[in-house]
Amino acid sequence: MSPRITTRQMRRARCAGRLRPAAAAPPARGIPAASRLERLRRPGGAFLVLTLALLAGGPCGAQAAAAGSAVRTPPAAAPQAAAAPPQTPVRAPVPTQARSQPASGSPAHHAAPAAAARPAAVASATAALYKRILDTQISPRRVYRVDGLQIDDEDVAINLEHGTLGLLAPVRGRETGAVFVGQGQIFVLPPSRADRLSMANFTGAPFLNESFSSAYFRYSDGALRLDAADLAQLLPAEPTGRRFAAHWRATVAALNQAQALRLLAEFLNHNRTPYFYARIAGDRLGDFDVLVDRSRREQIEIAASGFATGERHPGRRAYENVWASFPMRSARLGSRQPGATPYPGPDLRVLGYHVRTRIGPNLGLHGQAAVRFRARLSGDRVVTFSLDPHLALARVTNAAGQPLLFIQNGILRGPGAEAAGGEHAAAEPVVAVILKRPLAAGRIYTLHFRYAGHIIVATVTGLYGLENRMDWYPNRTMQPAPHDLTFIYPTGLTLLATGRRAPAADKPPAGERISHWISRRPSDLAGFNLGHFEMAAATASSPQGPVPIQVFAAPNTVTRARLADLARASAWTVEFYEQRFGPFPFPRLALTELPFPLGQGWPGLIYLARDSFLTPAQMEDRHLPPQAQALYPLMRPHEIAHQWWGNEVAWRSYHDQWLCEALASYAALLDVNAQFQAGALPRVLAYDRRQLLRKNVAGQALDSAGPLSLGIRLDSERFPHAYDVLVYDKGAWVMHMLRELMRSGPPPDAPLPPAAAHEHARRDVPPTRQTGNSAQPRRGPRQPMAASAAGARSRVTPATLAAPSPASGPRPRVEAAGPSYPPRAPLPATTAAPPPPAPADARFFAFLRAFRRAYQGRAAGTADFARVAARFVPPRLAKLGAHGGWEWFFREWVDGTGIPRYRVTELHAVRLPRSRQRGSRWALEGMLLQSRVPLTFTMPVPLYLHGRCAARQPCAPRYLGTVISQGASTEFQLPLPPAAAPGTPPQVMPPRVMPLRVMIDPYDTILRR
Repeated sequence: MSPRITTRQMRRARCAGRLRPAAAAPPARGIPAASRLERLRRPGGAFLVLTLALLAGGPCGAQAAAAGSAVRTPPAAAPQAAAAPPQTPVRAPVPTQARSQPASGSPAHHAAPAAAARPAAVASATAALYKRILDTQISPRRVYRVDGLQIDDEDVAINLEHGTLGLLAPVRGRETGAVFVGQGQIFVLPPSRADRLSMANFTGAPFLNESFSSAYFRYSDGALRLDAADLAQLLPAEPTGRRFAAHWRATVAALNQAQALRLLAEFLNHNRTPYFYARIAGDRLGDFDVLVDRSRREQIEIAASGFATGERHPGRRAYENVWASFPMRSARLGSRQPGATPYPGPDLRVLGYHVRTRIGPNLGLHGQAAVRFRARLSGDRVVTFSLDPHLALARVTNAAGQPLLFIQNGILRGPGAEAAGGEHAAAEPVVAVILKRPLAAGRIYTLHFRYAGHIIVATVTGLYGLENRMDWYPNRTMQPAPHDLTFIYPTGLTLLATGRRAPAADKPPAGERISHWISRRPSDLAGFNLGHFEMAAATASSPQGPVPIQVFAAPNTVTRARLADLARASAWTVEFYEQRFGPFPFPRLALTELPFPLGQGWPGLIYLARDSFLTPAQMEDRHLPPQAQALYPLMRPHEIAHQWWGNEVAWRSYHDQWLCEALASYAALLDVNAQFQAGALPRVLAYDRRQLLRKNVAGQALDSAGPLSLGIRLDSERFPHAYDVLVYDKGAWVMHMLRELMRSGPPPDAPLPPAAAHEHARRDVPPTRQTGNSAQPRRGPRQPMAASAAGARSRVTPATLAAPSPASGPRPRVEAAGPSYPPRAPLPATTAAPPPPAPADARFFAFLRAFRRAYQGRAAGTADFARVAARFVPPRLAKLGAHGGWEWFFREWVDGTGIPRYRVTELHAVRLPRSRQRGSRWALEGMLLQSRVPLTFTMPVPLYLHGRCAARQPCAPRYLGTVISQGASTEFQLPLPPAAAPGTPPQVMPPRVMPLRVMIDPYDTILRR
């Protein structure tokens, strides 16, 4: 199938000012092996630390990793072109339509080189075709004045109202592109709530309705057709046509480069996946891209990129804004009409990798890789792989040893090709291999690659690292397969890799070592790390058998004692997670130091930033920022949790990436809270709440960047770091709320510390109506409550309240407010076994174990997660879902935005009739107000009574009940706790004796303002 256009490879292509006939116009979107949104599965859930300062590089500009790493820069722009010619369009009185459906049934239209031709002739013809696609320009004799020409492709409607249209010269008789200058209009309505929220963030409206003055089109399906004489009037080639073509020459050349591979694939492949691309110069929104590509899972994408400078962005930082990305109409509706073919799935399935890598004394990497795969579709000649662009591909051969053509960094190489094309797509990990004959579905093929380059970064501390730990060998993104890895490297270094170490088949050369690693379990992640390491070991007890744990760090990083503590703490973490998630999924675990400020958890191999090994005192001595000192201790348990969530259970698409990151983040909080500091969990959640409410430069809260389901698209020019804050911080809150909602009962009546009690009393609810210090319950007939001005309200009675059963287990006491983030104490030499889960949490961890069992070794989506969770809905919450599930919860917290604010008003105590007195004669009535969220927002809100006990001393908040908040306001009536009985601890007294104060969720079980 055709290679997919993606945001990753093309991110530089959209970085420019307005679309004008000038060389500053960048290349348009390109065609990598897989979508950037999909490729982000590869790190196995990277725990990105210090992204606010250290990893602030964007998608369009130079990429700089850690100190000592190479800086990659985009290619220089083409020369400046002349100004655009004056336009004199004439508007047609009655616009008509031109046919825009792809004509996929014409054999002549889809002609391809004959497979029986001689290999040299085929290679020469392919090189000539590729060069022709790159070099095609506006034909001076095909410049038209158009009025009312329309292009309708699925959900995209473009109207060229009036102006000048120049068609590119045909390629093998096919129309492939055009340039328009004049007045046009584009309209796109995203189908999903998440995409409409995203579109509104960038355009101010949930749909795209933009006028434009110029546009560049490239397509493989003949989208522009001038069939009607009244739609187009041919302009004279001299001088208007030639002048128009000359002024746009440089811009067309730059934009053609990124489309060349995609068009070549359509010419050589099966033509089942036509595409349409437009670079639009909007009058209000500036330059943006519109793509309809049937080779993608989400065929329609609207995005814009550029460089941000000035006070908001120190230096020149690149950004990428994906406004919307969604399946086209026919794919959503299941249509099979011609020209509307939905995504056909991957073109091949990898069966295994056999990689042999030699690392020389100068750290140069020389590799040989054999990729074995089975074709899923027939007719393809172009197949794509990912490979670091700084590894120069020297040769690609088939199973018979015949050399093949390939394209790397935009240049066609191989037999019969004289480096056709120009190097315009540097720093993109894409290799396209052109086969001699089309693939046949079901057949097994093998390709052999040879490559070399310098991609290993060395530091003065004796550490080495790969900036691109994913593409050090040719691979297919998100396709799990067995790996057989052999490494030859200098003596004196230690090398760790994914998989199980096996005996080497041959002996190493003199002065070198050899190691052999086999992963028989399919995985799409395979990597290694090497350096001068010291090692400490520990063993985690497991019902499946002991799990060896090894920790590797540079000799000058930490002491041996510290390294041993880290190994024991890691073994403790594995045991802690096993009790909650199930057996450890791999036979061993190695944690290795990395010279970059990030962490990654791959199958059995974890990369950890150097500073995460340090003690708190060492962090202070190095003057690390407070945020770094707080986050680094969480990195290790976070990456260990990825062995379950991210490696054993993968995520299906970028929409579901939040699942693994949220589970790993919350697991790390539970581990730190249980192993080192009992108050860590509430303090981190409080910090995460503040991060979500933090404002960007435009005064917007980070939570408004979009729903969790947008994944990596959350990062944008307006919200540069929203992905980290939302996916990690809000994701942890989502898991925390699920755990609390699944608990078998409310929190026990544990006292809040004075500082916390004061904080909740200050921010929540004033006392009931009172005179002096005595509450005055309302007497006589109950008066109707005033309607809220915020909107509709719902009536909640005791029968409809969520009434949890009593708590079945102890709950950790909420400690006094301390530092913003834990922990600040050295890791102890842990000897005690991890505590089992509390009985009240049995339902939540049973749910996680069931989810793991159902999807181990597979990729899961948010819908799968919710489907398993529906089996564990507490009876008290079953009525909230349409089918007794959690659809209301995921609608609000995963597919929506907004953090609610709650307030209680109109409080008064009423005496209950004798027939309703069950242990208490009094009830508390009032209204719960909900704001800052849509009126459809639904959430169970626990209320507590806070006051003074019989001895007039501060006492614990008393649980009143849970109100299901729906709409702007919800009325409630809750029975008050009974008075103290003789011989029992002091209880809350009747409302006549003391003032009543209601606390909204004092134990922070829900995310709120």
